[in-house]
Order: sequence, then structure tokens, then C-alpha cells
Amino acid sequence: MRSRNAVTSREVALAAGVSQSAVSLVISGKWRGRVSVETAERIKACAREMRYRPNLAARGLRTDQTGMVLAVLPALAIPTFSDIFVGVSSEAQQAGYSVVIAPTPSPVSNATLPVPGYLVDGVVVCRDALEVMDSLAHLPAVGIDTNPRSMSVTVNSDAAGGIRALCRMLAQRGHRRIGYLQVNQVGSWLMSTKHHAAAQVLSQESVELIVHSTSFELSKARIAARELLCRSDRPTAIICEDDNIAIAVYIEAAALDLRIPDDISVVGHDDLPIADALHPALTTLTVPSVALGSLAMLSLLSMLRGEAPSSQRLKVSLTERESVRTI
Repeated sequence: MRSRNAVTSREVALAAGVSQSAVSLVISGKWRGRVSVETAERIKACAREMRYRPNLAARGLRTDQTGMVLAVLPALAIPTFSDIFVGVSSEAQQAGYSVVIAPTPSPVSNATLPVPGYLVDGVVVCRDALEVMDSLAHLPAVGIDTNPRSMSVTVNSDAAGGIRALCRMLAQRGHRRIGYLQVNQVGSWLMSTKHHAAAQVLSQESVELIVHSTSFELSKARIAARELLCRSDRPTAIICEDDNIAIAVYIEAAALDLRIPDDISVVGHDDLPIADALHPALTTLTVPSVALGSLAMLSLLSMLRGEAPSSQRLKVSLTERESVRTI
């Protein structure tokens, strides 16, 4: 028996002035090409105002789907991954799906899944958490910033293109010795792709690249930053694989009485909110993280409808601010 106050799809249809089947199409995400954009938006608005929630149990009986998808994501405390989750969850909610998160880097298997594998309709996998696919190989899946050779459908950022643009900018500004604070993640396709792109461009520009391994942890990033800044052949610019790592360079540079950008230029990656608040404001690569999550979820929904979506690659743009000088 449904709750006395529960709103039905029939009531939403009456409020929107459409058929009940149109409501079902919109709520399930199957409306494109069958319902106009204006009608779909009207139905969504009515559903929100009336606080309509689809009966997932009933839908499961009709469609043999549970209405639940799994998102395998690194720690949401890192803004990039929380933004990806915003994109995933917003599209899932629009389509009437619930999202369950399995965090990494802890191993993901049947034993550690937050829900049994048979309750999940599909999977969104971010970066290198592919071990989950061993236990959920029977399900539709979409990878985000994942090796295209490992999955049939991926939604990736053009990380290599972004790094190439950044390195060319530094070379054109006269930098001939550049440090690179690389996150130490063994087997990471994304990290190795970015490093390879940087090494290739800087080699062509006859620029020396000095690589130091680090991690996302601020304390470890500060140690790596200090080691790089204290070298007798200190680089004139440092590339950081994350804006939080760039913060570590700012801290250590200040401790060593080095001025940014007069003594050392610094560039980051991801364009986190802090990048524009730093002094001087941080030059960085802007990654469309929310869009990555949104398009990955739309691709998964397409697969759940029996369609065959194509892989996509989104542009990474260079946002120049005041942390780089011309030599």
C-alpha cells in the first residue's frame, strides 16, 4: 500500500496536461525524440513541485531493472571527483535512478560493494578502478578518464592536449628547465598519458624536464616541492598535477623566501576554486569535471536503453593567470 501522501505519475500527468505515458518516458530518460523539450521540462517541473518519486520496485518488475547504478570514484574530498559525482548524480536523478558510491583506492569486489552486484543496473568507473569490472563484468559500464583500450565506452578529458598547450606556453615564455610534480600512482593511465605528453613536447622544445614523485597529501607534496626548490639546478617553472600540489609549492616557496612568479613560476591542474584565490592567482588547466560525470551517466543511460553510445573526449583548456613570468 502506498503512502497516503505519495504522488502518482497519473497526478503528475494531470498537472502537466500530458499523458501518463509521457510522464513515464520523461522520468525514465527515454523521452528524447518522442516528447518535445518544452513538454519534458514542464513534466520535470511538475514532478519537482509535487515531489514525485517513481516507484522503483514497480519499475523493476516491469523492466527487469533496479533503478540503481554504481559509481566507482576516488575520494569525494577531492573537488575534482566531487564535481564528477555532481554530474553523475544530477543526470541519474533526472532519469529516476539512484547512485551508490564505491570509493577507491580500497579494493572493490563483490565482498566490498556497498550493495550486492545483482542490485545494480550499470557502472560508472572513474580512472583506474577497473578491478571492479572483474566482479561486475556482466553489466553495462562507462569509464571516466580511463584507458580507452580497457573499456568499450569512455568519457575522457583531453589531458594530453591540455598538458601540451601548457608546456608550449612555458617554452614560449623562455623556460628551459621545468620541474614536474607527478602523483605517484603506479599503473595510472591518466598520469602516464600526461607525463608522456609533457616529455614529448618539452623534448621537441629542447627543454629539460625534472620529475619528482609526490601524492595528493599536502604534507608529502610539501616535501617533494621543497626538494625540487632546493636543487642547485632549481627549475624556473614547476608543473603540478593538481592545484592542491601547487599550494604546497606556494607554501614552500614562501618558506624559502622565493617569490612567485619572479623566482619560480608555478602551474597547476584542475582549476579548483582556490586557484583564483591564491596570490598570485594560479595559472592552471581547466577540466570540465561536472560535464565528464554528466556525459558518462548519459552514456550509461543510453546503454541501459539498449543503444550503443560512442566514446567522447572533452577539451581541457589553459587558464592563464599571474603565476607564470616570461624569462
